[in-house]
Amino acid sequence: ISKCLLMKKESLPTKAGRRVKPEGALIDNDGLYNPDCDNGTFKARQCNNTDTCWCVNSAGVRRTEKGDKNKMCPELVRTNWVIVQMKRNNTDQVSEADLKQALRTTITSRYGLPDKYIDNIEFEEDYIFIDLKQNSSQKAANPDDVDIVDVAYYMEKDVKGMNLMHADTPFKIPINSKNFLGDPLIMYIDENLMSFP
Repeated sequence: ISKCLLMKKESLPTKAGRRVKPEGALIDNDGLYNPDCDNGTFKARQCNNTDTCWCVNSAGVRRTEKGDKNKMCPELVRTNWVIVQMKRNNTDQVSEADLKQALRTTITSRYGLPDKYIDNIEFEEDYIFIDLKQNSSQKAANPDDVDIVDVAYYMEKDVKGMNLMHADTPFKIPINSKNFLGDPLIMYIDENLMSFP
């Protein structure tokens, strides 16, 4: 399921006692919001329940200032590079080559992302950086390939312990049966870095 549709589902109140938003209450639209989707893809222009609108990229991340309902977003800009940053815990006894291979295997098998989109995995002090890259032409040539934006969203939820896809199988890197990862931060870089007015 695409990130847009997952966010839409997460933003809806549930029957299990989630409170309905009181009239006039403010919410953080830079985090979880109820997105407008088109066949699972974010629409370029998003608005909240008022007349406030903004432009997003293909990851649904705001890339312009918020404006009124007349805000124009001429195109949906593709996110072609996602950096997944995670804290690594107690990995001194594991070789970097083994950890890289375990990460690649987990990402390809758990999320179905072809290995060619895992551009680089590097280590810096206590952090792991995973570069996922997939440009417009690659996605157009392989429309059935999983989108890197969706993988990053699932990974972020998995590392935080909020599994969306494999509720019965916790996310862990299978080296010595320990989980080495935590504190995910996802950064999105777009093909077109220019912002809209």
